[in-house]
Amino acid sequence: RRPPRSTLSSSSAASDVYKRQENIAVYLIFSLVALISMFNLVGSITIMMVEKRKDLRVLEILGGQKKDFNSIFFSLGVFTTVFGTGLGLGVAWLLITIQNFYSFVYVPGTSIPYPVSLTASNVIIVFTTIVVMGVVTSAWSSRSNTKA
Repeated sequence: RRPPRSTLSSSSAASDVYKRQENIAVYLIFSLVALISMFNLVGSITIMMVEKRKDLRVLEILGGQKKDFNSIFFSLGVFTTVFGTGLGLGVAWLLITIQNFYSFVYVPGTSIPYPVSLTASNVIIVFTTIVVMGVVTSAWSSRSNTKA
C-alpha cells in the first residue's frame, strides 16, 4: 500500500519558503557580523605577537622554533574563540530564559511578548560557524605574523 499523500496549500508552502529564506538571511547577516568581529581577533593576536617579540627572541635563542611560536598564538586564538562563543551562547540562553519567564521585550505596537526560543540545531550552527571562522582567522593571523 502507498502511504497517504500530504498536500500543502499554496499559502502554507509559501509560508515555509519565506520562513526558510528569512532564516537564511538572518544567518548570513549574523555571519557577516561575526566575520567583521574576527578582525578584532587578528588585531589581538598581532598586538600580542608584537608585545612578546623580545620574549620570543629569548625563547628562540634557547632553542624554540618559529613553528612552536605559531602554534602558541594559534592556540591562543582558538581558545579565545571557543571561550567567547561559549560565553556568548550562555548569555543568549540567559536572556532567552528571562524573556520566556518575564517578557521584557514586546512586539512593537502591541502588548504581546516577543516569542523567542533556543533550539539545539541553532546552537550547533552558531557554535560551528564561529569556531570555524575563529580557527581560520587564528591560523591566518599567527602564520602571517610569524613570517615577519
